[in-house]
Amino acid sequence: MPVKILSLIFGLLLIFIALKNLFLEKNLDPNNELELQKKKFSFLKLKLILIGGIAQGAFGTGGPFVVNALKYDFANKSSLRTTMASYFLFCNILRMPFLLYKNEFSPTFFKEIWWIIIPVFIAIFLGHKVHLKIKPQQFKIGIGLITLIAGVKFLFY
Repeated sequence: MPVKILSLIFGLLLIFIALKNLFLEKNLDPNNELELQKKKFSFLKLKLILIGGIAQGAFGTGGPFVVNALKYDFANKSSLRTTMASYFLFCNILRMPFLLYKNEFSPTFFKEIWWIIIPVFIAIFLGHKVHLKIKPQQFKIGIGLITLIAGVKFLFY
């Protein structure tokens, strides 16, 4: 029951953040209002990173909180994308020993899913191509939509 309550709270928080991203920030002028937005947001930043850490430990997915906490700290979408990819890789590698310890993961698992690396690399390649073609404003909308999807997923965890 506590897991369901925590998941519901996280889901509602992510949906709120997503709606804020999609509707309140859609006309944000990056040159004039970004510094003001950073200052307003700084008091939430550490809280979102902490919540992201809790969500990562409890559910294996704290990324949406961390991305939204750090998105104002990067000058461009490429820097944010590269940093978050490294963060997700690190978190998932770090998680493996804990899953092994709890017997929720075994090395033979890789034997069963070895083929998944092919679609993953194709998705990474296609994601990079799309990333190069979209404007920063579209990238922000994408962050908002993915955050919304993550929030809905948390609601039904």
